[in-house]
Amino acid sequence: MRYLLIGIVALLFSSVINAQDATSFTLEEAMEYAVQNHANIKAAQLDIADAEYQIKETTSVGIPQINGELGLSRYLQLPRSVLDASFFEPSIPEGTIYTEFPQGVKNSLYGKLDLSQLLFDYSYLVGLEAAKKLKSLTRKQIALTEQQIRLNVREAYLPNLILVINEETLEKNLTNLDKMRFETQAMYDNGFVEQLDIDRLDLSISNLKIQLKTLRDQKAVLENVLKFQMDFPLEEEIIIADDIDKLLESVDDVDLDNEDIFANRAEFALFKERVEINEISQRRIKAGYFPSAFGFASYQQTMNRDQLFKAPRRVDNSKIGFVPAFLIGIQLNVPIFDGFQKKNAYQRGIIAIEKIKFEEDQLKKALTLQVKNAKVNYVVAKENLVITQENLDLAQKIYNTAKIKYKEGVGSSLEINQAEQALYSAQSNHFRSLYDLLVAKANLDNALAN
Repeated sequence: MRYLLIGIVALLFSSVINAQDATSFTLEEAMEYAVQNHANIKAAQLDIADAEYQIKETTSVGIPQINGELGLSRYLQLPRSVLDASFFEPSIPEGTIYTEFPQGVKNSLYGKLDLSQLLFDYSYLVGLEAAKKLKSLTRKQIALTEQQIRLNVREAYLPNLILVINEETLEKNLTNLDKMRFETQAMYDNGFVEQLDIDRLDLSISNLKIQLKTLRDQKAVLENVLKFQMDFPLEEEIIIADDIDKLLESVDDVDLDNEDIFANRAEFALFKERVEINEISQRRIKAGYFPSAFGFASYQQTMNRDQLFKAPRRVDNSKIGFVPAFLIGIQLNVPIFDGFQKKNAYQRGIIAIEKIKFEEDQLKKALTLQVKNAKVNYVVAKENLVITQENLDLAQKIYNTAKIKYKEGVGSSLEINQAEQALYSAQSNHFRSLYDLLVAKANLDNALAN
């Protein structure tokens, strides 16, 4: 008895640990988890961060630019110029004798600071606007990504939910058959039924066990699909915790008369952003016809000498050190002719905008068809659910009646076996209609972007 108690306690403790390891999700919780943790969302968030730095990168072009330069050079052999010797010695006839004259000194050390500032460039202003619009486009793409992730999770969650209900029903059927098998065995022991009745029940029990095992294997596969769509760790357990009755209540909250089918679609916000970005690009091309102006300044200190650490002297015996130079100026760039490059680029931009508008029109037509079909499938699925529920209730009633007749000895095992098969078929049809209705509701929500 002591070992038995220890075993029971260990089993209960193990069940508690396993329950703690598993995470339960309703449909809404599963979709929110996916939105918060999916790799595609994280990648889109990185795109937003990249867009923010792109704005800063573009803005930095208009900030003063400062560059420093430090250099040291040494001539191993000085360049020489050929000069008329009469320049140095008047007694020599001009143009008769030439001499080589070294140019410069061997060592040159210099340091320089350059400052430049963009004064006016219309292309820069348009480019800055385009960078900000790119960030807005990236945010719209996140909304579209979230919409698709929710759809994928919903499509993976619903089959798992139906399998959970189906599993519960099969377990209940198996329990009822085991109970009936026990009662039939007692009747057989008292000589009221034949061995054939027991054999039929054993076959039904065996078939149910096979169905239950197949369903659980399928459930494990579909759970992994759901984990993948949620970006949930595959090695961790997950519990399908939604209530089918609550989901069916939400099925009745659909406004089939809503004709504003494009209001919530993230795709159309993206189309608008893409058109605006292309229009900005058109303005940037036009901006290339405007002149641009830059201001610049340069300050330099240069030291030239033959011996790097020995300063040369002037005529007055003073040392020659670093020689300064300071330069300021303005540069104006005026485009004159580019071989029609900007003109052709502008025409290509017009074509790109037309293509975007064409894609938008095609999507509107496709979504209109999608919504109409989704509404039809939704109405049909609701009607089928009502019919299969009525059939299930009738099959359950027939089965209960057959059991009562069998126990009272006025019915046969064949009759109850037929009623049992009819009940299982009605249950299967009802589960299928439940799934079809939930899928039809999901497809309608997706078409309306709800």
